[in-house]
Amino acid sequence: MQLNATIRLNTTTDDPRTYLMFHGYGNNETSMERILTAIYQHNETQPSYLSFQALPTSLHRRIHLVRAQPQRRSTPPSLRQSRRRPPTTPAFATIRTPQTHPHGLLQGAYLCYRLTQQFPDLFDTAVMLSPAFKEEYAPATASNTRYILCYGDEENHIPEEDQNRCMETLQATGNLTLLTYAGMGHAVCTQEINDLRELLTK
Repeated sequence: MQLNATIRLNTTTDDPRTYLMFHGYGNNETSMERILTAIYQHNETQPSYLSFQALPTSLHRRIHLVRAQPQRRSTPPSLRQSRRRPPTTPAFATIRTPQTHPHGLLQGAYLCYRLTQQFPDLFDTAVMLSPAFKEEYAPATASNTRYILCYGDEENHIPEEDQNRCMETLQATGNLTLLTYAGMGHAVCTQEINDLRELLTK
């Protein structure tokens, strides 16, 4: 499998954050870059990021299949311990900054959540914009990750049941900031950008 990404890594330490950005399939592949640019609009330092193209539909289906089989969750202790260590690849070593933030839209937002479950000690803040949370019933793994969850109150792409389950799962972690926007459907609004700027760059 090949993953394609747009990468910008700063050589200075002015901003300790690196953003990992994931799109839902069917999204414009520059959506997360444009959102991050808007968040940093008034910031003198530009962010470091890796913006991944949407994963193949087949991989999303595979994630759903693995998630839906309870027996797959019975992981030996040695493997459970390894899940807390990130992959030892050069690319992954590059993003081991003081603060690593996964951001995602739709299926990309759900992938952010799964990454925090796979590596509960790696990520600082996960930003999940209108995540698809289909058939996710297991409680969240204990983690230090902070979650920022955004939905419009007129969201019509994600079933209300899935939205509520996502909120309940993340609220149970005790690390959730929930942002909802009146009159917003399946979109991103100016107030949402302003709120994310306040939460991420201050």
